[in-house]
Amino acid sequence: MSTHNEPENPQELEKAVSAGYEHRDFDFGKIGKGSSVSLVILCAVSLVATFLVLMIYDRVVQGRSSFMSTFDRQSPSGRATLPPAPLLQSNITAKTDIADLRKAELEAMTTYGYVDKEKGIVRIPVDAAIDRLAKTGLSASAPAAQEATTP
Repeated sequence: MSTHNEPENPQELEKAVSAGYEHRDFDFGKIGKGSSVSLVILCAVSLVATFLVLMIYDRVVQGRSSFMSTFDRQSPSGRATLPPAPLLQSNITAKTDIADLRKAELEAMTTYGYVDKEKGIVRIPVDAAIDRLAKTGLSASAPAAQEATTP
């Protein structure tokens, strides 16, 4: 099935065949039909295989009653019950909680008080600590945190 209209030269044909070349054109129509049919068959087989795997998986998961029973709770009405929802904080209480936290932080940074009364550890306001550190400086033997917290 040649696609060109020129007659084949028998001498050139013989030379091409002896060299291992094809002397006819490729029939793309038959190959196209065959590959499209095989593609459709392959898709159908894949769908059937996927369906079977999912059915087997479904049966295996349903067979695990000890694990799944914790999630498949039934209420007396026969409907499945969900676990309780998480407790969420409202915007109103969140704002007041943040305000209380900021107030406690400000009080801890601006007032004198004991951190541990038994050990004699106190806290001083940040401004007083900065002034004291500026006057005395850091000593090489004592760490800065210990020097700032001792009375």
